[in-house]
Amino acid sequence: MKIMKKIKTTTAILLTLMLALSVFSINVKAEPTIDTGRTGSLTIYQYGMEDISGAGSAGTGETTDAGSVPAGSKPLQGVQYTIYKVEELSAYYGTSSPSLPTVAEAQDKVNLEEITGTSATTGADGKATFTNLSLGLYLVKVTASNENVTQEVAPFLVSIPMTKVDGSGWLYDVTVYPKSQTVYGAVILNKEDPSHNPLQNAQFKLQKKDTDDNYVDYYVLGSNLFTTNSEGQIAIEGLPVGDYQFVETIAPTGYILDLTPRQFTITTNGTIKVEAGRYVVDTGTVENLTVINQSTPTVDKFVKTVSSTSDLAATIYEGSYDAKSATQTAGHIVLWDVKNSTPANIGSYTTYKFTETFPEEIDYISVASVTLGEVTLNEDTDYTLTYDDATRTLVVDFTINPGGVLKNNLTSNELLVINIETELNEKSLNKLGQAIYLNVTLDYDNGEGTSGSANPTVVPEVHTGGINIFKYTGTDTPLSGAEFQVFKTEAEAIALTNPIALISDDGLSTYTTATSATDGYASFKGLAYGTYYIVETKAPAGYNLLKSPVEVTVNDTSHDSLEAIKIKNNSGFQLPKTGGIGTYIFTFGGLIIMLIALILAIKSKEKKSTDNK
Repeated sequence: MKIMKKIKTTTAILLTLMLALSVFSINVKAEPTIDTGRTGSLTIYQYGMEDISGAGSAGTGETTDAGSVPAGSKPLQGVQYTIYKVEELSAYYGTSSPSLPTVAEAQDKVNLEEITGTSATTGADGKATFTNLSLGLYLVKVTASNENVTQEVAPFLVSIPMTKVDGSGWLYDVTVYPKSQTVYGAVILNKEDPSHNPLQNAQFKLQKKDTDDNYVDYYVLGSNLFTTNSEGQIAIEGLPVGDYQFVETIAPTGYILDLTPRQFTITTNGTIKVEAGRYVVDTGTVENLTVINQSTPTVDKFVKTVSSTSDLAATIYEGSYDAKSATQTAGHIVLWDVKNSTPANIGSYTTYKFTETFPEEIDYISVASVTLGEVTLNEDTDYTLTYDDATRTLVVDFTINPGGVLKNNLTSNELLVINIETELNEKSLNKLGQAIYLNVTLDYDNGEGTSGSANPTVVPEVHTGGINIFKYTGTDTPLSGAEFQVFKTEAEAIALTNPIALISDDGLSTYTTATSATDGYASFKGLAYGTYYIVETKAPAGYNLLKSPVEVTVNDTSHDSLEAIKIKNNSGFQLPKTGGIGTYIFTFGGLIIMLIALILAIKSKEKKSTDNK
């Protein structure tokens, strides 16, 4: 009886220690003998809680403790436990009744004696099992943790066997339910365009920093890829403490892929709820990220005509001119505006250049100006300029010089304008009434996986026209040798001042007078569309000169012979034009005739009077 009393006393001490550790409780009552021929087992159910102060009472070692697991706790997978046998059963259940070791003493003994441990890792249900354990006292330690854990279970001692809590016997298969403090955070990613409108269908990869400080793919419910919803959001809960990053893998249609990692850290608990269709914070602290996607670069182009080179300086900086079509007289200046809203992150672009290949009807003169917002950019500092005569190709490149404004001092979405000066040459005379296009191509590469090219949605055009005159007499008999000039206003036509000079077919000279050929046709080619006045300045020999200017309209068909202006000449003497010097001649002649008639009438009257006498 004295031996049994010592055994019970020793057991009571051990159980008191276990109660202090809040792992389980054991009644000091036991059966009088232990079956030393048996083996035992230890089953661990690992749970996590945000606050372990509410972990509940000490365990009993029985599987029935499962029903007392606190609400809100979660099974923890991936927790590795290692057990070490620190004492044989006889060492503390013998006649000498030695003092039981403390946990610290047990750890020292394990370290000093290099006791080999046995390890097991919890599964998805939080369970780890050790079987076929010889009887004795075991030290239980966490040797690898779950990533959600912020406060591990302290090492503890377990006796195999232990007395049942009701004193009915020995418990050879012991079950414990340790609780660890855990933190589960949440994150909300908001995807927007530069105007802060939500962007749907952007895909991101989630990564987490590992023990080597490398970011590796992190999976939630079997996936590491997440796509923004109609509100432009991605929301993820249940993230353990650690460092994370989102990396964009697919950009929304029409936007540039941005491979810049968006990093965040989970340190506290947080949950998410849906409010008015959007993800918002429910409880705790939730990480919020906002990622703005820049639109895929686009380019547009506009056209303006200039009456002459002398007018150029006065017109370049008059303001915007967003015309897609212009009409011009051959041999005159045509200005083109290339416009582009630059992306905010253009400083990282490895390619950003504009290329134009000129048609044979348009000659390149110069790049008159390049502006970014209100700033005038400088060649060779902010961009490079190359024109190849052989290929008739102009390249304006903003990616070569890293010291340029676009590389360093860009304000998001500034308007880039390239003003190009050209001339409509003599070859345009072969395309009267037809559109002559000058396209532009923007090539870009953001250095982060997005590259491509862009052209204007509508390519601007310039066109020129002409006038055909058919000179005839009688029944459509052609007349050659008639000379004509064309004027912009009727007043100039009447006064015969400022006749329009047009470029010759060979481009080597200009002319103001067109002469009807043997077929009766005379033409003016390369006129801008609009209203003009034709004056016949010389009639064919033996024919009357045209009395007054003829108003004509130049359009896309006026150059055609079927649309020719028919001008008839009559043979014989023609009275001078009203208002000329001939008016005075005829007036004077008329007065003389009237005077002679009067004198003759008087003399005739006097003769009759004499005869009557």
